[in-house]
Amino acid sequence: MSELKKTYVESPGTLRPNQMITTFGPGSIVQLEHDSVIIMGLDFWNPSEENYKKIFHPHLQRVCKKDYFLMPISKEEETKMIPCRSFPTWGYCSKKSCRRLQKHKSSPLAKFSKFVCEECRNDLLPARIILMCKYGHLDDFPWIEWTHSSKKDKEKASSCNQKTCVLEWNSLDKSTEFGDYYVKCRNCGSSRSMGPSTSRRGISENIAVCNGYSPWLDKTEKCVTKIKDKDGGETEVSTKVKGVLTRATSVYFSSVISGLLIPKWRHKVQIRYEDNEEKIRTLREHDLSLKQIAEGKIFNDLRSEYTVDEIVGQLEKRINFIESPENDESLNEMEIKQEEYENLIETDFEGDDEIKIKTVTLTPELQSLHIDVLKKIDRLTLIKVLRYFTRGDAPNPHSTENDEDDVTKCFISRKKSKWYPCVRNRGEGILFSINEEKLQAWEKIPEVRKRCDAILEGYKDWIYSRKWKTHGTISHRYILLHSISHALIRELSFSAGYSEASIAERIYYGNDYNAILLYTSSPSSDGSLGGLVRQGDDENFVDLIRNSMERSKHCSRDPLCIEEKPEQKKKDGYPPHTRLNGSACYVCQLLPETSCEESNRLLDRRLLFDEQMGFFNDI
Repeated sequence: MSELKKTYVESPGTLRPNQMITTFGPGSIVQLEHDSVIIMGLDFWNPSEENYKKIFHPHLQRVCKKDYFLMPISKEEETKMIPCRSFPTWGYCSKKSCRRLQKHKSSPLAKFSKFVCEECRNDLLPARIILMCKYGHLDDFPWIEWTHSSKKDKEKASSCNQKTCVLEWNSLDKSTEFGDYYVKCRNCGSSRSMGPSTSRRGISENIAVCNGYSPWLDKTEKCVTKIKDKDGGETEVSTKVKGVLTRATSVYFSSVISGLLIPKWRHKVQIRYEDNEEKIRTLREHDLSLKQIAEGKIFNDLRSEYTVDEIVGQLEKRINFIESPENDESLNEMEIKQEEYENLIETDFEGDDEIKIKTVTLTPELQSLHIDVLKKIDRLTLIKVLRYFTRGDAPNPHSTENDEDDVTKCFISRKKSKWYPCVRNRGEGILFSINEEKLQAWEKIPEVRKRCDAILEGYKDWIYSRKWKTHGTISHRYILLHSISHALIRELSFSAGYSEASIAERIYYGNDYNAILLYTSSPSSDGSLGGLVRQGDDENFVDLIRNSMERSKHCSRDPLCIEEKPEQKKKDGYPPHTRLNGSACYVCQLLPETSCEESNRLLDRRLLFDEQMGFFNDI
């Protein structure tokens, strides 16, 4: 393993920490100036303290079943922190008169910083097409076999020594479409267009089948597909592959889970535990009791503020929570949110480097807008963790560690590791809840139930069509809260100094509670300019609510948008993906995907102001 680590530690370019969790995590293909590389799995990383910072979040640790998380540290100078290897390992010469297509090694020679053509020594450009199967395996495209597979060149191909043939990459120069490119053999003259190479039906089995190769793990495994026969039995056949462009979005979908740091875990004893987690773990392994640990050197100075029993109590709270097996099979982000809500809504926190929360006193005007609680969060910290990824189809955003959905999960390490990669974002936010009594009365309105039931039915049909498992219940109130959130984010982009894409939402809901957190965060700085928090002042928030509700009444697509009838769409047989929203489009409600936690689903602005159904129709 150590030899493999040395082989793949290269520095072909730089990435931001946030990109390592979302777009360019282990298993992803990164397009760089001179090459195309694949990020290696966690087994090949060297998690040294100088390059990575340990991050702790009890709820995320429990859900992900990890001891800690590691965040890459941003550095001005170029460092060899994230191991990678060149992939695909084919390239074509950049010289127009050459254009030779050739295979190269997984990393350039020591005297070169890039790959060069064997023939004319000019730069090699990556051949940006690879093979992918439905289970997420990747491999180099079979260039030689493809070139000689054209039916019209069958006789030429049979006489060609394919092991020693020389290939060329060419274009008809008629358009920029992929079908305009073709590959040709100099030896026998065989050629074939690249157009059919990315067909949905896949590549013919006599050209290539899946070899079960995972280049990010440097691992090969048997890859077969089970097909049911007429007798009810199963037959194993080789898995089909298809050609995909390395820049295609379907090559990599990350599964990220996130959680806020909350005051519950910012006690001084909790912080000291995190700073000495490894030492405390070792002491426990040597059978020292928590009382003995509390009386030891680690907590020397804290014993002047807290008794030994208080320190032990904090340690027990932490350790028992993380190690408790209760409901571990179904833990997901919903449970994290519930804990966040309970702690954030009930607690003010004077603040440290990670969190600062202050309750805003409600004026009569705020109460007339049905606001129950309003809090300004001058500092917040969001931890985002990469668990796994998928190819071909997006993962279930609400899945647990044990779910087996129809989409195949691709692992980011060979062996089970103690950690996952993460990023810590800091920012600011506004947290508020609406009047629960008013909300419950609104949910009982027949017109509301009828309209929301139709949207929820479309959502359930869509979930079923993707064969996802569900955890928790999406309710009528979620559609309302989600629509309020989007209306406010759009209004905040006018008044807070942030773009829509930089403001995100976090919605808390249950049978008897609700809250909306609107926040902005960034890994590169404190992520806070103060513009968002200032909108939490009583007068500003009143204007924000009123202006956003007024703006929601108008859409340039009206009357088409406002007259959307989800209940009628179901009767008319519309497919599920067209029945996920009510009156909502990119003019009035939909936001950039970085802002929305539900990918612009379950929205309906008509629920805000309609005379019969509008929650805010009295303002």
